[in-house]
Amino acid sequence: MARRGEKDIPSPPTWRVAAGALLVALIGAGFGLFRLAHEPTTVVRDREALLELEPGTSSYLVGSMEGGETWEQKRTVVVRGDADALDVTPGELNRWSNRYFRAVETEEGTHTVLGVLDFSFANTAAPNFRILDNGQLQVAVPLEFTALAPEEEFHYIVLGRFYRSGETGEVYFGVEESRLNAAPLTFAGPLQQKVFKWVMAPFAKSPEGEDMARAWPNLKAAEISGPEQVVKFLMERAPEEA
Repeated sequence: MARRGEKDIPSPPTWRVAAGALLVALIGAGFGLFRLAHEPTTVVRDREALLELEPGTSSYLVGSMEGGETWEQKRTVVVRGDADALDVTPGELNRWSNRYFRAVETEEGTHTVLGVLDFSFANTAAPNFRILDNGQLQVAVPLEFTALAPEEEFHYIVLGRFYRSGETGEVYFGVEESRLNAAPLTFAGPLQQKVFKWVMAPFAKSPEGEDMARAWPNLKAAEISGPEQVVKFLMERAPEEA
């Protein structure tokens, strides 16, 4: 009770207290994610090197290019729609990716994909693919945010599987987990799929990306086999021209 001559000071509404606490938590989480996103990430080429890293080191194991000598033949089959089923290994995916999506540095210092696309605010190198033992496909893309941190290299790492849309019936790669360097993006939920589409946009708009887009409707199913280390594609043959 207030003493004589003094007024009661009303307590702030509960919703204001809760909103203030939430704001502080969000700011703290934002700073935490910012710090983790700027934590250097080590690209590891083999499992033995992965075991030698210090605990807590931000890293990821890249997919191999071994056994990918047949990628050109399989690409031709996909583009022409000449097969009912096709098994593709990480080595074949990575050789294909490095052939068509390698980044080229221009005289101005910016990067383009095959000299065709300018994606300078988040320059991208060729995606790398790896199949995990649990049947997830890892997609890793090196990024450079030239406007914000031109001297830093970032790594966008995604884990996911192929799904079929209940609305369109189209097969798509569904993002299940993602991170930027050490900063987890999984909290974004459905927005993860939009971020993945944004990062992959330069590749999709390239001539090779357009060729794959034309062939994609022929894909009826896709399954990732961890033990076999292959992606199994079930396709419908393209109709023969009269």
